[in-house]
Amino acid sequence: ATFELILMSAMAVAGLELPFKNHALAAKKNGVKKDAVRQAVVIPMAATATTFAVISALHWIDEIYDDPSL
Repeated sequence: ATFELILMSAMAVAGLELPFKNHALAAKKNGVKKDAVRQAVVIPMAATATTFAVISALHWIDEIYDDPSL
């Protein structure tokens, strides 16, 4: 799970929406809590991520975790 969170953090910084969503969906299916994914996205904001990239990724997380059909 740690590897996936680090990978999703890097994808969020890079703005890679589709790969990020694929890994977020896998994380959800494997029981990773939404808050853990959100934290992995917010942490880089202090060093490398732009505010836009973080906000976009937070929306992507909501799309995956709030959709009961996924």
